[in-house]
Amino acid sequence: MNNFLTKEQRKCNVIWILATLLLIVCFFAALIFAFSPESVNAATSSPNFHSGSRADDCYDYLKYDGVWYLIAKTPRGTDHGQLYAAGLAVDKDKVVIPSYLEYQKQKYDVLGVNDWGFYGESSIKTLVVQTAYIGENAFYNCSGIKSVSFSEGLTEVGPYAFYGCSSLESVVLPDKLKTVGKGMFASCTSLKSVTLGKGTKVLDEAAFYLCESLKTVKLNKGLTTISERAFNGCKNLKSIKLPAKLTKLGNYAFSYCESLESIKIPKKVIEIPDNCFEWCKSLKKIKLPSGLKKIGSGAFNFCDELTTVSGTNKKLTYIGTSAFASDVKLSSINISKVMEIGSNAFSGTAISKVEFSSKLTAIGANAFSNTKFTTITLPGSLKVVSENAFSNCSELRKVVLESGVERVEYNAFYNCQNLSEFIYPDTIKYIAYDSLKYTDWLEREKGKFLETSNTGSSFYTYYKDGHYDFSKIPEAISINDVCIWIDEYERYIGEFGYWVQKDKETVKFPKNCRVISVQLGIKSGTKNVVIPEGVELMEGYINFGSVENDPSIDVVLPSTLKELNCHLKGTQLTSVTLPSKLEKLGKLVFSDAEFLTEVKFTGNKLKTIGDGAFRNTKRLSSIELPDGIEEIEMYAFYNSGIQKIVLPETLKKIGDFAFSGTGIQTFTLPNNIEEISYNAFDNGITIVVKKNSTTHKTLLHYFEIYGSDQFKIKFK
Repeated sequence: MNNFLTKEQRKCNVIWILATLLLIVCFFAALIFAFSPESVNAATSSPNFHSGSRADDCYDYLKYDGVWYLIAKTPRGTDHGQLYAAGLAVDKDKVVIPSYLEYQKQKYDVLGVNDWGFYGESSIKTLVVQTAYIGENAFYNCSGIKSVSFSEGLTEVGPYAFYGCSSLESVVLPDKLKTVGKGMFASCTSLKSVTLGKGTKVLDEAAFYLCESLKTVKLNKGLTTISERAFNGCKNLKSIKLPAKLTKLGNYAFSYCESLESIKIPKKVIEIPDNCFEWCKSLKKIKLPSGLKKIGSGAFNFCDELTTVSGTNKKLTYIGTSAFASDVKLSSINISKVMEIGSNAFSGTAISKVEFSSKLTAIGANAFSNTKFTTITLPGSLKVVSENAFSNCSELRKVVLESGVERVEYNAFYNCQNLSEFIYPDTIKYIAYDSLKYTDWLEREKGKFLETSNTGSSFYTYYKDGHYDFSKIPEAISINDVCIWIDEYERYIGEFGYWVQKDKETVKFPKNCRVISVQLGIKSGTKNVVIPEGVELMEGYINFGSVENDPSIDVVLPSTLKELNCHLKGTQLTSVTLPSKLEKLGKLVFSDAEFLTEVKFTGNKLKTIGDGAFRNTKRLSSIELPDGIEEIEMYAFYNSGIQKIVLPETLKKIGDFAFSGTGIQTFTLPNNIEEISYNAFDNGITIVVKKNSTTHKTLLHYFEIYGSDQFKIKFK
């Protein structure tokens, strides 16, 4: 048939056949190349031009020895080009990044490794870096790297350069590297040993974070800073020698180093920061430097085995919150110069004796709760003994408050059952009702005596000298002019010669008291409670009866009362008149007073209705708040029976849920309210306001935040 083709047709066929063969050859060549040792990895088919990196001005790239390099613009004064290593072009076990190379007769200086250049390249097992710079995240998650060596010319490494290199086992860093970068070896979970170069001065944040296999660390003599979380979570690190030139430790620097057994803090360190050695569960002893000024919050928290904190501590003036909390074996420490001790600082330790500084100004809440003190002397510079400061100290027997101490807050010595001697000065102005609750001292003051049964259990009785004796029970107990207990019963000898007790008809507080701080349950037979003139502050808890249909008790608050923080409730509390000098109505004052039907205000010095003050007062249907009230705090009238309320023009702020659950359908608001908090009113109500007033603008702002479908607005 070809005999019938023209010469031109035959020529075209030959060309077509040759072209087809060429295409087939190219296709198979491409397949062979794709699976050859020099093939391009699909993830790195071109180098990584990472935005913001030093290679931003690179205009081209080349491939050399299986590695991509970005070509930078040539600076003045050199004939060499400049390159940045930027990823694998082929999978390689060993990668060498030289400081200099020649490519197609052109000489290049390799300046460094580009940011994110080799991110996630798992094929690399051996790495040699001869450049002066390694960029951010350069070898991030290169999980196959087992060894890495650096040029002595390496001077800078970016953050997280070797983060997550989980097969890396040891590191020796060059002398010219001054800073081990942020997170440089973080989460290198197989890393066992680290040696710093002679010139390293700083371990940056999280440098060896979560290197859980790390056992050996050789720090150089010139190191000055170990930053935040540098060795956090290195749970197999048993020991480390901190160099003498070290001046700074960061927060959480050694936290969760669970195997660390001892540490000596160098002389130049003046602060142990927050949580620095927290959860070092094997740490047995610490030596603190003489120049140390501060121990931060949680610094040695949960160091279960810590028994010894040595050092003169002559300049230590501050110990932070939970600094040694739950160190159950710690029995002694020198804090003779400390001026401020944070809350929970030594809670749960075995400390039995300390010398407090004569300049001590603060002991935080729970600072020494559940400790082993037997005797405590607190200096007059300490104006306030904080809540729960020494609560549950079961071995405490004697407390001396020196002249100058003014306040003893809630539960300060609560449940110190063996406390039998309590010496206080005439400077005491306030002592909370439960600060001495369940102490032998208070029970003896009440006329009770501690008995021990034949089974070994202890209990309080009135048994003394062979018979029950109620004659020594006082009417009330006061510390200075603070009444902390009042007797609810009358006792007398009955017709058969036995002691009898009955409910008091009238409960009278001492005439000379300025503060009432009691926990009192009024009995069903009580008709009157007399609170004398002169009382300025009432705190604690008074329950006016618990039997419905008992007659109401006449409660007259004195005209001198300035602060009412006492929780008042009960079936016999139906009406209260608040005195004209009242300045503070505290939290939960009438909360759950479900039989309260009337509250009268007679003055205008009150600025705030406290948090939950009238919460759950189901029978209180109306109230008129006086001028002067500026704030109604959260839950103030929550779930109350209020149907009608008059709000003063002085009102500026209404707190969260303040009137939620009241059932009021229409609120008329004064004009000057500046803040209305979340769910202050029930959904669907009508709010009456003056148009364009401050209150109107506040409501519009509320609608922007929480939505406009909650209330209806009606203008006056």
